[in-house]
Amino acid sequence: MKVEDNQSSKEQSNGREVNISIFAGNSRVSLDETNRILVEPQLMAFDAALKRASDLRMQVNSLPYISIAFDHKGIFRKQFLKSGLTNSQKRHPKLSQLTHEIVTLFEPYALKYAIALSDITVIHEDSARMHASYIIETGNHPQELLHWMQASVESLDEDDKVDVEDSTTHNTNRVTCALVTSEYFASSVKNSTRSLEVFFENDPWSRVSVYVRGVKLMEGLGRDIKVKLLLVSKQGRVFGR
Repeated sequence: MKVEDNQSSKEQSNGREVNISIFAGNSRVSLDETNRILVEPQLMAFDAALKRASDLRMQVNSLPYISIAFDHKGIFRKQFLKSGLTNSQKRHPKLSQLTHEIVTLFEPYALKYAIALSDITVIHEDSARMHASYIIETGNHPQELLHWMQASVESLDEDDKVDVEDSTTHNTNRVTCALVTSEYFASSVKNSTRSLEVFFENDPWSRVSVYVRGVKLMEGLGRDIKVKLLLVSKQGRVFGR
């Protein structure tokens, strides 16, 4: 990967909305044995993504669509959302609507760029997996594409391992991490947006190889979205391809 300066000559100014959406990292949340919330945040990716969003806002006087993904076990809406939300808010949560333990980690970066947490949409793994399963069950996909979408537990490689014990189904076939990742991408754009810039860190749950496969699955499924992968190091350097 080479260093990416993150600027595009095709971006529009003069107050018009830019045709780019921003994916602000893939963090992970879980509960320990005492039900205490544990957060493994991709803060460098989040910071780089919000900087990019802030730069775009300066250029076009409009904030791009921003989303953040969370890997997790269990049911996200029952474990990681604030109480008192409406059903609509639970289905489409904003970062500001997550529990205090999560919000406090991301809030300083949002304040740094004057971006409200309520302007950042949350994408969660259980919802993505459910939709991914629906795609497999209802689509007539070629075998070579289906191989990237689902696999038996025995044949999964290290990048696509899924815990059988944590699965909500007893089916021997599992949705691959690559397909879940492609669902993250698809959920990260508005209907009018055709370009997505993905900021992420190379963590055990978000390997570069899985993200590349996610992009290929987007193409294989006929999703007309241009995805730019931007790997962010633990020191905050951004690398693109």
